[in-house]
Amino acid sequence: MWHMICGALLAAIGFAVGVTLSTSVDASAEARWWELLTAVGTFGAVVVALVFGLIPLYQQARRDRYRAQVVRWLVLPWLGRVLTGCREVEMAMGDLLRVAVGERADGATLHALNTALPMIDARRLIQHSGELYVLNAEAQEVAEAISDSDRLHDLLSRMELSRPLSPERAVFSSTSRQAKELAEKVERIIRRHAPA
Repeated sequence: MWHMICGALLAAIGFAVGVTLSTSVDASAEARWWELLTAVGTFGAVVVALVFGLIPLYQQARRDRYRAQVVRWLVLPWLGRVLTGCREVEMAMGDLLRVAVGERADGATLHALNTALPMIDARRLIQHSGELYVLNAEAQEVAEAISDSDRLHDLLSRMELSRPLSPERAVFSSTSRQAKELAEKVERIIRRHAPA
């Protein structure tokens, strides 16, 4: 970029010197005009080269702006909902681990899980997967978050909590751990891409 600007600056200086020399030299008028047209042609060639050099920079800046918009308006709000849903799942799983064997989960815990379930649903973001390609390197992180969120959503939607709880509690601690890991991953993505 700086090379092109320096080249354009040198061409402008050369044009100015060429015009000055061609009009001050005592020669025939035809020779002076020929030198002047040569200087103008050189200057024009440099301007055209500079324009062609700036077009890819403009296109890259445009892609970067579009990428930032996709992250800001599509990915970050969804990630914020997932983070909130993961925190709800963590708390609800902790509550379920404290419920005695053979008893039912209380209504507040069931309500928290029912509230968290749509928050971690990845289908809303998967519908926009065609727009996620602009994220380049960040797309891998977002794809992993979508996949983890989808797995957690599937696990929670298959849990049967309306019956008395069985002695098997490993699924609750495993679900809580998955929610915590997903929350940490989402927090890292949000911290890296959220506008300050």
